[in-house]
Amino acid sequence: MSPVDSFAIMFEVDGQEIGGVAARCLDLGEDALAKHWQETYSRMYTNGETSPVSGFSGAASREIRGRVVYLGELFLAEGWRKGVVDWRLVFHYLFALSYLKWRSDWIYGFVRQQDVMRGKASRYGFTRQYVGPQTWTKCVERRSSQEYLVAISRQDLFDAAAFYSASPEDLRSPAT
Repeated sequence: MSPVDSFAIMFEVDGQEIGGVAARCLDLGEDALAKHWQETYSRMYTNGETSPVSGFSGAASREIRGRVVYLGELFLAEGWRKGVVDWRLVFHYLFALSYLKWRSDWIYGFVRQQDVMRGKASRYGFTRQYVGPQTWTKCVERRSSQEYLVAISRQDLFDAAAFYSASPEDLRSPAT
């Protein structure tokens, strides 16, 4: 990874780092996201042995392609997790920054099933939520077949930008 194809944002309060998130852009061209996963997972997770994934969902195989940005490695220190950060603002900032830096076609990440059921993917601003994007056959730390692929397309991002430009007060998350 390099500054050309990735960035990280660290969250800091009073000089103390409390978390961060990373983004990486891949130009897949006409290849689907699933093809990229298939080509890289055995190298990433099993040192080149057989792939730890036996299948990929239709959305990753047929829909998500082109210039894609992966948002991941989101971390926030324990004392800062309960409603202190307005994630909607953070993610829309990340979406805008990713689009402006790379002119992305898609921005995606993974959200655990229990967090999707609690509405986190929608609160973050992802407009697409795909159940079971990968079927994991080997146990890999922090990966699961129960994760959701969450994404926002370029057009959905444009629609959100138009909406929030006209009504910026609606971008703030309602108090919970």
